[in-house]
Amino acid sequence: MVDLAAAAAEVVAGLKDPQHPGTAVAAVMAELKVPAVSVAVVRGGTVAAARAWGSRDVAGTEPATTETLFMAGSVSKPVTATAALRLVAAGVLDLDEDVNARLKRWQVPPIGDWQPTVTLRHLLSHTAGLTVHGFPGYQRNAEVPDVVGVLEGKGNTPAVVVDTLPGMRWRYSGGGTTVVQLLIEDATGQSFAEVLDGHLLRPADMGRATFAQPPQQELHPLLAEGTAPDGAPVPGGWHVYPEQAAAGLWCTPTDLARWIVGVQGDLLTPELRAEMLREQAPGWGLGPSVSSAGEHPRFEHGGYDEGFLTALVAGQDDGTGVVVMVSSNAGGGLMTAVRDAVVDAEQWVPLPEPPAKDNASMLARYAGSWVMPDGRELTVAALPAGLALHLPGQQPLNLSPQSLSLWSTPVGLEVEFAPIGPDEPISSLTIRPARSFTARRQSTSAEETT
Repeated sequence: MVDLAAAAAEVVAGLKDPQHPGTAVAAVMAELKVPAVSVAVVRGGTVAAARAWGSRDVAGTEPATTETLFMAGSVSKPVTATAALRLVAAGVLDLDEDVNARLKRWQVPPIGDWQPTVTLRHLLSHTAGLTVHGFPGYQRNAEVPDVVGVLEGKGNTPAVVVDTLPGMRWRYSGGGTTVVQLLIEDATGQSFAEVLDGHLLRPADMGRATFAQPPQQELHPLLAEGTAPDGAPVPGGWHVYPEQAAAGLWCTPTDLARWIVGVQGDLLTPELRAEMLREQAPGWGLGPSVSSAGEHPRFEHGGYDEGFLTALVAGQDDGTGVVVMVSSNAGGGLMTAVRDAVVDAEQWVPLPEPPAKDNASMLARYAGSWVMPDGRELTVAALPAGLALHLPGQQPLNLSPQSLSLWSTPVGLEVEFAPIGPDEPISSLTIRPARSFTARRQSTSAEETT
């Protein structure tokens, strides 16, 4: 039986006493086939402790140390966001202008004859309406597209497009962060890895951290080798991610702890730091997820790359934080147990519930029962990522937003809600083009339209 609690307690003890043997940690890692676990703790605005367990390589011949580099997965996104905000402060980027004004090699594509306006604020807060949730990466011997090829769908993921009204709702999009990557390159005329190195990693004193994909040859002896959820080694040890901004950071937990210290300190201007940690969408800032509940407001993010997992959580203003990185996709339970054990040991208040994954309050405005002209009832249901239309006698149809008022279906019907405004209740919906009719909310009269 896997004793995650005992292993997590030993990690906490090991952070306080480097000579602690950690036998329970080793047993759990062996049972879960997790080669390496590495942890760093921020206390009092400084990196207070760091330790690693296990081996850098899957064969178990080279011990993992606090200098072993792991793939940070999606924790790359808030680190990228910090660099983008520093470029805003320098006047290279603008939070609220149309990104197409500075994109040179690719443009946010139109939807038919309608051109959406997408801003850096939208991209960093996952409210741009862009597609592609995440990326699987490429084996080291595979042909890898460049960033424009990724956005055009020439790799192993679809093209990145807008399929809903920007600013309308929150939806996690690695595709959107890849647009940030291209924006940084086009606006500076440098490679993404070079810009991030000069504008963030070095100023934050993040050691040997790098966004280079693949990493520089001289770093290979420091790279952890990952394992899949079934414990099988990742071929070649790790994947290559041309989606550097979304998933490409190699670093140690100490590097990310220094990033935490920088965000809590003076990496950003006070105004941009406040914007980063302010809710731009439910539970989400500019880069990290954020929570202002209780007396310990936090920012945090998780990461998943092929063979690697990361958990990061930090206080917004009290100089606390913890980073846990594991070289296995099967190590999530251990990683979470370690994170929570450190939080408890540091006597932080309990971790808040994860933020809502969508703008549920907005979608709920559309949901309800509606009376058709013939007296039958149809319903609209709010889903985690949109709406579903239930017509009498039919299976539900997913609705895709074209604007705040107009939604489409996979079968050619359009559903228009009215009125749409910041406060007005939605009183009617019209379905067209076939036998167009208007349905009104339950308990009100219904009238036929043609």
